[in-house]
Amino acid sequence: MHYHIRVKGHLDFSWQDRFEGWHIELQEAGATLLSGSFPDQAALHGMLLQIIRLGLTLLSLEMSEASRDESAVPLQPLGCCSEFKRSKEYRYMTEHTLPLITFYQGWETYQQSLVETIAPLSSEQLALRAASHQWTIGMLAQHMIGNRVWWFQVWMGEGNPELASIAQWDPSDLEWQPVQDAASLVAGLVSTWDMIAEPLARWTAADLGHVFQPPAALREDERNNFPAFTRKWIVWHVLEHEIHHGGELSLALGEYGLAGIYGSM
Repeated sequence: MHYHIRVKGHLDFSWQDRFEGWHIELQEAGATLLSGSFPDQAALHGMLLQIIRLGLTLLSLEMSEASRDESAVPLQPLGCCSEFKRSKEYRYMTEHTLPLITFYQGWETYQQSLVETIAPLSSEQLALRAASHQWTIGMLAQHMIGNRVWWFQVWMGEGNPELASIAQWDPSDLEWQPVQDAASLVAGLVSTWDMIAEPLARWTAADLGHVFQPPAALREDERNNFPAFTRKWIVWHVLEHEIHHGGELSLALGEYGLAGIYGSM
């Protein structure tokens, strides 16, 4: 299958090394066309993930049986209100081809901000609290990391099974394991982000409806409190959970004049 991928901006030809085997064509209106072939959908998803990680903006995707096939079906820019947007071809391309990471790329930016916020903190700073009855900064970070593993690894089976023990980093866990240094927390953020990013690059909207039953690892009392969840709900829950506790973490840091996730603003 042959593809034409348009990205925003003019790329110079030094980018040829990054897109080996692909033809780079500069177009009018400040766009660049990348043309080439993929052996399968996994290779396409990998290319789209690379484009996102390089900070490029995807404008359109065109697919054809052969190079420059006139029957190619274009994916119009998001927000377009043409009749094509309502066509079966458009729905197929958006729902069954584009990986979820296309729509969650801001999450990776948030992840990097978390790493940059936690990395410079000392053990003493990680032990600070916004108030005496609240968790410490380190505990909040542990809670966010443990929650990732709880949902992506324990519930959905993603990532290395060895990550399962990180679920016990959560201070609310009965077997909580305190982590008192920033380097370990950063390592936890990085390893669990890889666990999230890889399936987001693989899943499409067609995968969101999959239902997960409570995992066998749950205790009996936990099983009574957890119904089945769709993949759609789990992904959104983990993201909104991080936004919520990231704000809490930033508030605690700000109380001591330390920069939060969004700097000192």
